[in-house]
Amino acid sequence: RALLNGRYDIPGCQQDNSQSSCLAKGIIWYTWRGYYYSLKMSSLKMRPDNFAVCPEGTYGPTCSETCHCLNGTANCNHVTGACLEGCADGWGGSDCQTVPPQFEQTPMDEIINAGQPLRWTCKATGDPLPTITWFHGTDPVTSTSTTQTESGVQFTVSSITINQVSRSDNGTYSCIASNSG
Repeated sequence: RALLNGRYDIPGCQQDNSQSSCLAKGIIWYTWRGYYYSLKMSSLKMRPDNFAVCPEGTYGPTCSETCHCLNGTANCNHVTGACLEGCADGWGGSDCQTVPPQFEQTPMDEIINAGQPLRWTCKATGDPLPTITWFHGTDPVTSTSTTQTESGVQFTVSSITINQVSRSDNGTYSCIASNSG
């Protein structure tokens, strides 16, 4: 018998409390303070005997993905890779599987005469590979992007070209690298 917003009695149990446990097939709900209550929902989750739980530090359907959790891998969800206490240094995203973008090359300030050509390049790495977007002030600028691999590391390389610089090209230019995971 247990009390939880009312009284549950197990059919076939003695009411004299002389039995320490009782085997029965169901639960009968009794009224409490004149109202009828019922359990709205219950669930039972069972897994087969051969259900694989990934070894500590791995996750995924085949346990082949690596966790990147703060304070080791003990708090890594074996299904999603999500970390309960946050991500280790250098990792981010909801599942700690994203390496934020890091610039390897950025443009330098330049003074150019009107009519001269200008080409600026940004180069960034990350996981997943970042997308680079250019801006002149707050206005997006058309650029060309490629992927390069150097010493086994992949980079996104993005460039803007101004064939003939004019006064309207004066201002601040920025390249922004972003990725998601």
